[in-house]
Parts: sequence; C-alpha cells; structure tokens
Amino acid sequence: MPKIAFIDIDDTLIESTGDCHYNNTLIEFIANANFDAVYLVTGRNPGDLSRFVIKNPLAWKQQLIPTLIEHLKTKNIAINGVSLPFDLYLNQSEFKENPKLYAKSAGETYRLLYESFEKQALKFGFDSVKFAQTDAYRMMQPLTDEMQMWLAMNNDFEKKGQFGFLMQTVLKDYSALKPEAFEVYFWDDKPENLQSAKTVFEQKGLLPSNIHTVLVESVSNYKPPSALEAKKEPLVIVSPAILNAENEIKEYINSFNAFVMKLRNLHDKQCVDNKTKTRINQLCDLLTEANAQFSKNQTVEEYTKFKSTCRNEIERTKKTLYNCSGIEQIKHLLKSLLGLLAIATVIPALIIIANKSTDGYKNMFFRRDQKNILITLQTFKIT
Repeated sequence: MPKIAFIDIDDTLIESTGDCHYNNTLIEFIANANFDAVYLVTGRNPGDLSRFVIKNPLAWKQQLIPTLIEHLKTKNIAINGVSLPFDLYLNQSEFKENPKLYAKSAGETYRLLYESFEKQALKFGFDSVKFAQTDAYRMMQPLTDEMQMWLAMNNDFEKKGQFGFLMQTVLKDYSALKPEAFEVYFWDDKPENLQSAKTVFEQKGLLPSNIHTVLVESVSNYKPPSALEAKKEPLVIVSPAILNAENEIKEYINSFNAFVMKLRNLHDKQCVDNKTKTRINQLCDLLTEANAQFSKNQTVEEYTKFKSTCRNEIERTKKTLYNCSGIEQIKHLLKSLLGLLAIATVIPALIIIANKSTDGYKNMFFRRDQKNILITLQTFKIT
C-alpha cells in the first residue's frame, strides 16, 4: 500500500513570521515514517514572498522553497513535487501552445517557473533591480494577477481544485493501483484546507480509513497526534535476508521509475519533432506499465518479461533517434536505462530470496554481503 505525505509549507513546515523556525518535530516524524512519496502543497505566490521580505528582512531567505527542500534533503526527505495553485490555472487548453507555461501535471509550474523565481530572488535580493529584470520575475508577476482572478471567478480559495489536480497526478504515477490502495496524510495550519483535501481524497476513491488530516496549530510547539505515533504495522518476523532482498527490489523498481519520469520530463524540453515526441511518450508509457506489472507481480518470469520488453523497446527507440540532434540528454538517459537493466542480473536471486521463509538462499547468490545491488545503484542516481 503506497503511503503518501502531503505537507503545507507556510505556518506548517516553517513559520511565516519571526525567525522563520522550521517545524523540526514534524520533519523528524516525516523522516522516520517511511513514506513512499512526499509532496509539498502551498498557495504561495510572488505577493506572499514580498510580504515575507517585509516581515522578515533578516530571515526571509530561509522561507524560500528551494532552501526548505535542501534542508529536508539533509534530513533524508526527498520531495517528489511541489504543488502550486498555478498548476491548475496553467493546465487550461489556452496555454497548450506555450511549453514554457503549460502545466501538464501538478508540480510543473514549480519546476518550470517558480523554482527559478525564488532562486533568482535568493541570488539577487528580492528588491534588487537585477531581480526585476529576470525572465522569471517578468513572467511570474502578471501570471499571479491572472491566476488570482481566475481562482476568484471559480470560487476556489480552499485548494479544492489544486488538491484534485495533485491527486490526479499522483494516481497517474501509480496507474497500476486502484485509489483504495493508497494511504494519505496531509498537514496544514488551516482547517478549511484540511476539509478540502479530505473531500477531494474521498471523491477520488480513497477509503476514509486511509485518509489522515492533521491540523498544525503551532510550528514551534507542534506535537504529532498520539494516534499517528501509535499507528504501527502488525509485528511480523522477517529474516534479514528476506528483508534486504525486498528492499533492494523496491529500490531497483523506484530507481527505474525515476529514470523514466526524468525521460518524460526531458523530452518536452529537447524534442521539437512531433514524431520524436510521440515515440518518447510511447516508450515512457510502455516502460512505466512494464515496471508497474513487475512491481505488482514480483516473480522471476515477470522480471524476465519486464527486462526483455524494456531492453527491446529502448534499443528500438535508440535506433529511431540515432540521427536526431539536440537531444543528447535523452540519448544519455536511454543509455542509463539500458545500464540499469544490465546491472540487475542479481534481481532473480533477490526475488527467490524475498519469496522464501528462511536464509537458505543467501550464500548461494551472494559471496560478499556488503556488495549488493544498492551499492551499484548509487552510480545511477539522477542528478
């Protein structure tokens, strides 16, 4: 069952006044809760950032989302995406012809626009002339006014549309699973946003018992509800070999999926030919489906089918793109995916171990316990 965390930023993860303290208690809880994915959810816009600068002339840089994400990384929390209200607004058909603005999914606006806006503010200073001359500033300012007017016309000030679009994206990323298979947690400082999220989650088909909404009344004095602290999986005795094998298979599946998502995101930037775009989209869909099928049915037979299908399709795509120029990163990612398939000769052994109840198979496949696939995977991490 995928366990997903959604976290509001301002006055939930970090104070928007005073010294801008981080909610260290909540951060520690997230770090130790073994979430499959963590998303930041915020209504922030350039106007909010302007108010932060005025209120906190000495501490406002700590409130920047890129700064927060870097801080979370030091706590071993990886952020899968940042949801902004701009996402839903820029998903309208009128923006489709402009790849710099069109948000195909939740998190796109932050990646394409807003991250650059806050990084430029950090680099030049929010009130500097140089910052006002950046492309990010010139694009975000008018978009903010348009987006706020659009929200007002659609009476969407409690993040309902934003949550709906975000959950739609999450469910698409796990297309092989049904909504009732998810367990979700959402933290916010506003009760109305929590209610909106709960409504959207239920509308998307999640089971009420798998929805946890948590009100954060104080950043500096936050304490996780005892129900969350006490909620633990039933105790199951699993041998170390089985546990290690399961973790390594999961790491491999997640790494492969991360590369496919990177490929999907890159092709919009680099491909100008519609035929090439179509081929890359088809490849990403096929790889995602094959990975999902293997994740769902972890047998040696399914893995063999997964590896053969993926390798053949990647090789076929490489030949199609052989004479294409300007897509070097895409070609490099295709090679990396082939490399990821090549290093996984140990996966069948891991599958056998994961499906056994004893340690009997460990020494048959592993001569050096500390040398496993996780070490090799580090060389394939996406940067």
